[in-house]
Amino acid sequence: MDRLILRVAGDHPEVERKARLGLLQGWASVGMNSGIFLLKCVLGLVLGSIALVADSVDSLFDVLGSVIVVFSFYWFRRPRDREHPFGHGRVDLVAGLILAVLLIVVGVELARNCVGRILHPPEYIAPWWMIAAVAFSIPIKEGLAIFSRKIATATGLSSMEASYWYLRFDAITSATVTAGLLLSRWGWVAVDGWIGLFIAGVIAWTGILLVVTRISPLLGEAPARDEVDAVEQVAGRQAGVRGVHDVILHKYGDVKLVSFHIEVDAHRSAMDVHDLAERVEAAVEKATGCKAIVHVDPVDREHPAYARARQSLVAMASRDRRLVGFHDLRVSGREEAYVLSVDLVASVDIPESAHEDIARLAEQSLKSDLPGVEKVRITVEAAYTGEAAEKQERVPGPE
Repeated sequence: MDRLILRVAGDHPEVERKARLGLLQGWASVGMNSGIFLLKCVLGLVLGSIALVADSVDSLFDVLGSVIVVFSFYWFRRPRDREHPFGHGRVDLVAGLILAVLLIVVGVELARNCVGRILHPPEYIAPWWMIAAVAFSIPIKEGLAIFSRKIATATGLSSMEASYWYLRFDAITSATVTAGLLLSRWGWVAVDGWIGLFIAGVIAWTGILLVVTRISPLLGEAPARDEVDAVEQVAGRQAGVRGVHDVILHKYGDVKLVSFHIEVDAHRSAMDVHDLAERVEAAVEKATGCKAIVHVDPVDREHPAYARARQSLVAMASRDRRLVGFHDLRVSGREEAYVLSVDLVASVDIPESAHEDIARLAEQSLKSDLPGVEKVRITVEAAYTGEAAEKQERVPGPE
């Protein structure tokens, strides 16, 4: 199995390698699940077993799901175009979302049929050859599940990981159906409907889980703490960078874009700052594999009022639990009459409607604490890094 994966993957570029492995798993799943569906459906209809028919419909949706996976990977490997400059990587998530919705619909419909079978159970005894035929599908599905897990490990594709869990559930439900058929030989006929209801619940629940896992990245998830740390550490190590903030990560399948701000000495020339920004971008791209975009914020820490202004902001952020920090502190003008501007970072849980009140109270606090401040400009922004921002120190501004 490992040799087959390596041979199919070859030394192709990353996107093509993932597409080839995804297609390998998809077509293998289409072929095997088609055979399993036909076998179970025919036997279930002949015997009148709702559990077996339910399990065959589950196999049918395995086939449909695999077809969707195959289609998505043909789309996935398409080159970038004018309408999709970041590629087609998110089609993997869209395909999974479509499959998840279909699973929920099928699960609900099967549950309705199974309730009727529980209330009015038929009389039948499953023959041994039928039980053996159903049991035969269990190792096939388990083998497909293991195969999907290996491809998921080799590619990191979420669709392959989802396929693994789906096939693993499928093997479990087939084992449950086998148990129900065995029990029917001892007169427990009604258990067939209960087992079918259990299978319907597994199908619907799996669909709900897949919907949740697909919608979140499509909506745009906050980066993980380690992703933010990687960017901040690499950028912060570059000579001339005095602070890093506002790290925003965008993911489009294999294409990742990261944008962030760096603070630099306000007295540096525009040419020096431009060269520094390019060095930072190159370093971050090499370390993270993301396309980096840097915004430069000039900061004058040598201003006589800078230290006092920063100390006041630290105290204010510590008092107001709605704040997680600040950045872009600028002080300009004479010490006895200067202008102060700063960006305050509010917790992700704070609604934007409260930002105006935060800015108003912050302005009053700064004017009260800082003699000589003539004007205060405050911008309040949400913590773009979401949960990651909440795990920072209360005041992450640079010293």
